[in-house]
Amino acid sequence: MLPRVLSVILVPLYVEVLKPEEYGVYASLMAFLILGNVLLSYGMETAFFRFLTKDSANRSIVQSTTLTSLTISSLVFLGVTLLFRESIATISDFKIEYVTFGLWILALDALVVLPFVWFRANEKPTRYAVIKILNVVINLGFNLFFFLALPRLASNGGFWEPFWQPENKVAYVFISNLIASASTLLMVLPIYIKIGFGFNKTIWKQMMRYAIPVLIAGIAFSINEAFD
Repeated sequence: MLPRVLSVILVPLYVEVLKPEEYGVYASLMAFLILGNVLLSYGMETAFFRFLTKDSANRSIVQSTTLTSLTISSLVFLGVTLLFRESIATISDFKIEYVTFGLWILALDALVVLPFVWFRANEKPTRYAVIKILNVVINLGFNLFFFLALPRLASNGGFWEPFWQPENKVAYVFISNLIASASTLLMVLPIYIKIGFGFNKTIWKQMMRYAIPVLIAGIAFSINEAFD
């Protein structure tokens, strides 16, 4: 609950520093990111829990197969969408830099899905909570820096002046989110080493059959969450 409470602090900050149309861009793109997060995890989080308890003899294979699947799909998604980011920006009517930020955030968030599930499955609540909270603290900290400290530093000229672009404030929201997502991935990288990569085609097919209905339900949830 604490990360959710901390994130509420950002709402009055954005209302204060962003114009209504700028906040609208942020809210609209975040709505797409909610759907994107569901699509990029494609129900594997729930399937991982199911197969980890169902097939304890193949625990390591389930872990490595899930990690490999999510890693490959996330990297392929990032590579393909970055190639077509100009077309995506045209169709969605967002600036290309916002689309680029969004694609990187989606990929980075997808790459930390399994480590967080692993923490829960292996009863590591403290590590899970600390990293989740640090993600929000980093995001909040950079938002406060960009919107409260940076304008004052830039007004004095010198080193900080080129970094403040008041006509493009929305970018700082996405940059803060991107930094937080990248920092989170760095914090969970030891789980990648611990699990290791591997792939069992039979187990993966069984997991996908279980995950697809979860994905469909997740899409419905994301639409209900962000359609307005």
